Amino acid sequence: MALGAALAPLPQIRAETPVLVWSDEFNQPDSTGPDPAKWAYELGVGNPPGWGNSELETYTDSRSNSLVVSDAGATDGKALAIRALRSGSSYTSARIHTLATFQYGRLEARARIPYGAGCWPAFWAIGTNAAAVGWPACGEIDVMEWVGKDPGNIKGSLHAPGFYGEHPLNADCILPGKAIYSDAYHVFAVDWYPGEVVFSMDGQVYEDRKKGDRPAGSQWPFDHPFRILLNFAVGGRWPGPPNSSTVFPQDYRIDYVRVYSLPATPPHNLAWPPAPPAHPAASRLNSSRIKVSWQAPASTFGAALKGYLLQRATDVAFTRDLTSWTLGTSNSYTDSSVQPKVSYAYRVFAVSSNGTSDASSTVQFLAPDSASGP
Repeated sequence: MALGAALAPLPQIRAETPVLVWSDEFNQPDSTGPDPAKWAYELGVGNPPGWGNSELETYTDSRSNSLVVSDAGATDGKALAIRALRSGSSYTSARIHTLATFQYGRLEARARIPYGAGCWPAFWAIGTNAAAVGWPACGEIDVMEWVGKDPGNIKGSLHAPGFYGEHPLNADCILPGKAIYSDAYHVFAVDWYPGEVVFSMDGQVYEDRKKGDRPAGSQWPFDHPFRILLNFAVGGRWPGPPNSSTVFPQDYRIDYVRVYSLPATPPHNLAWPPAPPAHPAASRLNSSRIKVSWQAPASTFGAALKGYLLQRATDVAFTRDLTSWTLGTSNSYTDSSVQPKVSYAYRVFAVSSNGTSDASSTVQFLAPDSASGP
């Protein structure tokens, strides 16, 4: 092997973490609609009219009401805009559901809420047996609902026989400092296990519902397949109608929707640390410096990335000559303390407010002989 050449990453046994099984990043060309291989429209005014909530909008499949747009705030610069429009006293918007169905897992969306009285965007899921058994017997999981009259608050809710309508199992997630959800993108998620549903916002758990804690005599219809829905309702009994201050058009923007399979047991604090950093690599700068680089974790599960922990050792088990560096969010580090002809192993961890990830794969590098020059 040539002096200074990096060896292939070594295999690693990792602990169980959520695994991505389905996603839509909405990274299509501008002005295209939701991917028809992933989403279907629900159209019209509902049955009964108003979708059972006295809503005012008519749902369409027009590009006027749902389209991919460029958005600097989205992770990849693209987002789906569900757009509510007003024409006189009438409103149009869009409501879509996944063709795929899911039973258990992490349902996660990064979205930016619209603004104004009468606006009612939601990210939710409903049992696929709704047509056969009706609502609420099919079950409903509201990952996120927001209404314009309460701009700093979202609700996470479960609806089922015994807790539904105006009396669901729900909780509020209120932003601190009088902040409002319309000002920035946020990550909304549920971790859906057999017998338990955990709600979080930006990686912070604010609600935990268990089958054993439900009201006496109620049902738990959350052990069968569900579809995911995105919609932007206008008006209704809960939000009330728009008023003279509500500006249209108004966008509900969704950066992505992702579904993960979950380990059988929730983490001890119910919140996930980041996924490991990906693809670590090492390269020679000169006889005394090695540059180590890596890619950001595939997901932080909503919590902001705080930085990285880089480790170096002279064995791949990281038991000899261990050195650690606590770093910021840069994806590289220059190690200026290497010795000639010594083989070094490097690995990196991602750190968020919810903890430290598993280690990345290990990369091994032989420091060059100082006699070989820079």
